[in-house]
Amino acid sequence: MITEDNNLRAVRLFFESPEKKFHIRQIARLTGMSSTGVIKIVKRLKKCGLLKSKKERMVEEVEADFEGRFLQLKRAYNLLSVYDCGLVKMLRDFYEEPQSIVLFGSYGEGTDTSKSDIDIAVVTKKNELPNVDKFEKKLRRKIKLMAVSLEKSTPEFKNSLSNGIVLSGYLEAIK
Repeated sequence: MITEDNNLRAVRLFFESPEKKFHIRQIARLTGMSSTGVIKIVKRLKKCGLLKSKKERMVEEVEADFEGRFLQLKRAYNLLSVYDCGLVKMLRDFYEEPQSIVLFGSYGEGTDTSKSDIDIAVVTKKNELPNVDKFEKKLRRKIKLMAVSLEKSTPEFKNSLSNGIVLSGYLEAIK
């Protein structure tokens, strides 16, 4: 795993709950950092185009900056989380090297919220689904897992998959 520095600890709050606004003291409490440290980090992250803030009644409210680079890094963070928790490895082992494992939907695009689920399709001939409870706890999200056969899938679903991220294997888009 990447060494977690204070910048990552702070921005992780926004990656995991991008729809929320936080006060400086709230960020400090949730990350275990000092308020002074959080102020410096927020300033740095605002400069990088990840966060923005505004003063509300003597208190600074900080939120994700969706016009900046936030979505790109959130998408990368989501990918890292899916690999790092061991979910992809477990799926490869369970399905004995399936044709492909595809992350699609809002989590793959980086537009998810704290209430979004994680959509994963496994292109395989095996029709059963493994227990993913352990990974749902680690990722703090519901995982919607589908074992699919491309031959039996609708063109709309195939299109959705082709716009997703291949986590393992390959996805044959044109036959």
